[in-house]
Amino acid sequence: MRRLHEDVLEIVVNQVGEKYLNVKNVRRKRVFEDISLACEDLGLPAPSYSWFCRFLKSLPKYTVKKLREGDKSAYSLAPRISADPGAANSDEPSASFLRAHIDHPQSDLETIFSETGENLGRPWLTVMIDHYSRRILGFHVSYEPPSYRAVLMTLRDCVRRYGRLPSEIVVDGGKEFRSIWFDVVCAFFRVDVKRRPARKARFGAQIERFFGSANSILLHTLSGNTQLRKNVRQMTPAVDPSKAAIWTLPALKGLLEEFLFETYETLDHTGVLEKPRNRFLRGLTISGDRPERVIVYDRKFLIATCPSTKKGTAKVQPDGVKINHFYYNAAALGRHLGESVHVRYEPYDLSKAYARVDGEWIELNCRYGDQLRGLGEAELELILDEYKALHGLVNRRRINDTTLAKFMKEVEKSEVVLRARKQAAEQHRSSPGSLDELQNSSGQSAHGTEEREGAPPPTAAADATEGYDRHDEDDFVEDEEFADLETY
Repeated sequence: MRRLHEDVLEIVVNQVGEKYLNVKNVRRKRVFEDISLACEDLGLPAPSYSWFCRFLKSLPKYTVKKLREGDKSAYSLAPRISADPGAANSDEPSASFLRAHIDHPQSDLETIFSETGENLGRPWLTVMIDHYSRRILGFHVSYEPPSYRAVLMTLRDCVRRYGRLPSEIVVDGGKEFRSIWFDVVCAFFRVDVKRRPARKARFGAQIERFFGSANSILLHTLSGNTQLRKNVRQMTPAVDPSKAAIWTLPALKGLLEEFLFETYETLDHTGVLEKPRNRFLRGLTISGDRPERVIVYDRKFLIATCPSTKKGTAKVQPDGVKINHFYYNAAALGRHLGESVHVRYEPYDLSKAYARVDGEWIELNCRYGDQLRGLGEAELELILDEYKALHGLVNRRRINDTTLAKFMKEVEKSEVVLRARKQAAEQHRSSPGSLDELQNSSGQSAHGTEEREGAPPPTAAADATEGYDRHDEDDFVEDEEFADLETY
């Protein structure tokens, strides 16, 4: 680069800093004209335009793009290591099950109610993928937007298939991953949670790429896919995906089961240059058996992955323990009247709840069990919102199981609640209750723990781990509950 007079170079630097390196995005030709005028006013020779262009190209590309277009636009040029020690880094793990990613997009497919053919919308897909091999470790499909419940069900699915959880899970900044129950389960089973830096998609590229592949290979080939909505102004009612929908949630889940565990993992993956299944099995050989990481998929594990009340306990009253506004009872509770016991409930089937009594977890019964069967926590929240909107402040404070059960019958004709109940019914068909699922899956699933390639045998796991110690105001959960589980 030709050597310039120091005063000319100072003019160039000042003009570039003031007029070029900012969000106004002034074109370089205009900046050069200002430099020429400034040099002319001082009687100095102006640099050539070609020299000025070479000067701009010599500036750090990342800095220039960040100052002119912002952080997000300059992200592709940014350093690849996060400065946050608690965030996920982009280094590659050396074996299977060392790191996994969880995320959930809304599927590009409209679905219908199996009984009436009514459109129920696009379900959400929650997926866990192994970073090293790109093999799918578990998934969950539901109509509910991303929630801690879907994450817990995905963790269950991973243990059901492989008998263990990864050592590290990478997640984004969604509130479902900051739930106390997600943190509790990960802490109890010694899983480190790494959070992707905000607006840094590169740290989750492995799972984001899978979603693109799943759409292009499978979902975009099905009737009712939503590709046409990318240009919604050019879409006519005749080609509306809602009218072309033919897939139900149970059918879609069965198709995804076959695609994820029979097709996708046997295709060559350009990211790892081989089939995910083969690389996964070789990665297990590298890492070894690690019997201390084995988790038995049994009743205790299912209860350990159930949420509880804010306090983690409920007081035994004459009608039993109160969970989510409903009373649950069992004969064994009668001996502990007035005491507080640890309780858990199934998030997608509120007819099932459990209590820790005399050192054992017992199943509780609800007198409105038939009405609650298949009803999820999200649907109950929707019904409660309807109740609060229709009743005054005084009545809101007097919600009990009887009034709520009567209101549920009255509000079933509400369009919003009716749609939610239909979605819950479809999800219940595609995902039976946890204990039923456990009984049906033992020893017979083609992808179950015993027969799944790379899954360890269901032997006894390590002794109980340390309790989870987290002081989170009202959501604090006592360590005693996890010591009482006596599971792993």
